[in-house]
This record gives sequence, C-alpha cells and structure tokens, in this order.
Amino acid sequence: VRLSPRVESEVVLYNCIIHVDNTGLKLKPGMTATVTIEADRRDDVLKVPNAALRFVPKWPSSRLKALRNELGLQADDALIWTLADDTPQPIKVRVGLVSDNETELHAPEIGEGMRVLLPAKARAPKRKRTTGLRLF
Repeated sequence: VRLSPRVESEVVLYNCIIHVDNTGLKLKPGMTATVTIEADRRDDVLKVPNAALRFVPKWPSSRLKALRNELGLQADDALIWTLADDTPQPIKVRVGLVSDNETELHAPEIGEGMRVLLPAKARAPKRKRTTGLRLF
C-alpha cells in the first residue's frame, strides 16, 4: 500500500500493488479495480445484515434514550430488534467483525434463524417518464 493517499469526491484513495493470477488475461495494464482484503475470518458465528444495526423504532427520542440508559450500552454494544406481540423488543448485543454487508454478533439471547427488524428501504422518487426517441 502506497503511503501517499489522494482524495477524490471526499473519498480517500490509496494506490497499492496486488499480485493476482491473470492466466485468463482478463486484467489489462492500467485497469482500475476494487479489491476486498480479508484481514480476519471467523467461522460458525452469528451474524446479521448491517442494516439490522441501523433499525430504530419510531418511538419518542426520550423513550429511546431511557431504554439505552436502562440497558447500560457500552462502546462495543449495539441493539438489534425483534418483534414480540407486534411490538419491537430490543436485544443488547456485542459487535464482532464487520464486513461490507454483515456484522458478527454475540449475546446469550440470540440464536440462529432468529428474525430481526430491518429499516424500511427508502423508495426512489417517481420520475416523470420522458417521451420521444431514446438512443440507449
């Protein structure tokens, strides 16, 4: 990894040299690539989609603050939410490894196959369809 980063569109980029098998000649000189480097790996762990850690029920902020104080959340703790009697129920979890899409969790109250709440997907605004010829 080169020690001189450059910033483009508020993203810090580092040039690096990666050795890969290119026997199929799919890579060409000067091509850019996005590379994921596996720095650690754990098997047989419980994990959830990262979005599960962003879910927050539509409760008043005072109620959520009181809940966090009651549960005594620490720096490495997070909340995931499940449904019980159609009411969101928090579960305090300790966060482990985090990847692009999933996060490892530890807590005695969680188990494989447990359903967790995810935030609603933001809907893209409807665009007015243009009329006329389209080239592509």
